[in-house]
Amino acid sequence: MKRRPEEDIALIAAFRRGDLKPLDKFYFTHRQQFVKWMENTFRLSSAEAIDIYQDAHGVLYKILVTDKLTENGSSLKTFVFGIGRNIALKKIIKRAKEEKALNEIARNGAQDNTADLTELQDIIMAIYEKLPEPCKSILRMYYFDEFSMQEIADELGYKSEDVAKNQKCRCLKTIRDKLLITR
Repeated sequence: MKRRPEEDIALIAAFRRGDLKPLDKFYFTHRQQFVKWMENTFRLSSAEAIDIYQDAHGVLYKILVTDKLTENGSSLKTFVFGIGRNIALKKIIKRAKEEKALNEIARNGAQDNTADLTELQDIIMAIYEKLPEPCKSILRMYYFDEFSMQEIADELGYKSEDVAKNQKCRCLKTIRDKLLITR
């Protein structure tokens, strides 16, 4: 088994003595690299990447508190990045399932087959129905009416297709955030 780097062993020892400064330094030393890695590898926003990094550090902290980390093993950086990777993958899978549910609603028709909708689709549809404009129109045009983003931009008077895409992303984020609250 591989031995941890000396600086990691010193950090663990300091933590066990109650000194959190090396852990704080470790956090800030690797945060920017982690955020860039998340943005490039998983196409996450900076805010999402920072949230994941904080969650990964929370896991590291819990492991340090329970004294389950030994001198043998990967570096703490590799450990935190691996935890972050797992968190990001779970987030992406969840997002894909939510997108799939929205697409299912669009394919089946919102009003026609409500008896066939799954529980998640019912929740998403209820959230959709309460959305303010222009979110409701953008999502209806994109998912139900199958407009292109350029057609949506033209219809709603946006300067470009990119503006319409950004607005659609914000609308989907609103749905995701509300889904997190309802679950």
